[in-house]
Amino acid sequence: DATDEDIRKEAVEFWRAVLYFPSFSDQARPLMDRILPIILQCMVYSDMELGMLSAKAEDWDEEDKEDDIKPRKYEGRSHAVADDEEDDGDDEVEQHNLRRVAAVALDDIAEHYGDEILDSALGVVNQMMDPSNDWKVLEAGILAIGAVADGCYVGMAGYLDVIVERLIEILNNNDAHFLVKVIALWAVSRYPTYLMDPGNGQVLSNYLEAVLGHMENPSKMVQEAATSALQSLADDSADGELNNFVTPVMAKVNACFQLPYQLKNRYLLFECVQSLCHNFGRLLSEDENLNLLMGPMMVYWEQTQNDSPMIFPFFECMSFVCEALGPFIQDYAQDIFNRSYQMICFHIDARAAADRNNSEPPEVEFLIVALDLMSSCLEALGSTLEPLVSENEPAFMEYLLQACNDEDPLIRKSAFAFVGDM
Repeated sequence: DATDEDIRKEAVEFWRAVLYFPSFSDQARPLMDRILPIILQCMVYSDMELGMLSAKAEDWDEEDKEDDIKPRKYEGRSHAVADDEEDDGDDEVEQHNLRRVAAVALDDIAEHYGDEILDSALGVVNQMMDPSNDWKVLEAGILAIGAVADGCYVGMAGYLDVIVERLIEILNNNDAHFLVKVIALWAVSRYPTYLMDPGNGQVLSNYLEAVLGHMENPSKMVQEAATSALQSLADDSADGELNNFVTPVMAKVNACFQLPYQLKNRYLLFECVQSLCHNFGRLLSEDENLNLLMGPMMVYWEQTQNDSPMIFPFFECMSFVCEALGPFIQDYAQDIFNRSYQMICFHIDARAAADRNNSEPPEVEFLIVALDLMSSCLEALGSTLEPLVSENEPAFMEYLLQACNDEDPLIRKSAFAFVGDM
């Protein structure tokens, strides 16, 4: 039997469906003044949805299960930097529940009608953000601000000074509910053009300070939201807007690596460092920044076993570190080369043995990340690696040629990229 929530979800989905048919969407436009308040009300957390989160204000010491980590397939390094698909910002509730359906519906409606629906939406949002409201209503109003960002960006421009200031106040309020902080971190990050405007330098500084502060929050969800927000800032600042903040940013990253981040957020922290490496580049080679970055990296270098699942994000991260530092990675070159080469030999031999014995080979990702890290080290250091290569000849090229002839296309892709760098 259908539950009340099932019926409400289908009713909300209907308003997404009409957008695909011009004749229907034209007729639906006058109804949006009545529909949007209902959709926004559906975005308020229900007790059931809160129960599904399994989140607490202080859960930093509760271990993640490996099953909690999203399945990921490492596809190897590319010489071109590809844009990641944009996150929808509502990761905390992945189930197909009413709140999520309503938020996606608002996003689609804003995309379709644009600024035409902004007055209707903001009128309701303004009421929802009244400080006297329950935190769940306030949180849903902030979610709506983020949801309309793409569709109503132009229209929102005139309101952002007030809105972003209010959201930063919430982030700095110790009494604000941790889930309100989670959504506020995400909502502000949805307006990168505003944040990166040269005239909004103080706003960017204030937001970044709040982001960095919450990376050490006792809530795993707030840690995740803050780390994701920092990664978004790094990805969106193409013209050096963060350059003046490189040392405090790296100091916070260094501190977070020393915290007991659980598995999911540690993955995310490695991904954030990748974006920071791409953004800051050679600025990270300055003495203080270099020590802040490489200190924790080398601790992980010693602690992460070759058969650990953490080797995937860690080696991938180290590839970006090599690219950012270039010749300044020289002091670590021998360690990087030797370990990568040993992993390459081990896994190529293991794959050959599995083929002979008709058994299951090791996961291909181990070989791919080793090839890619070796390739990044070579690209960073060039011919200065020649003595290390020569020490391992002729086996070195024999193993590399085996990788180029592997049956797995992703292994061949990484191997040929390495040959190109050679």
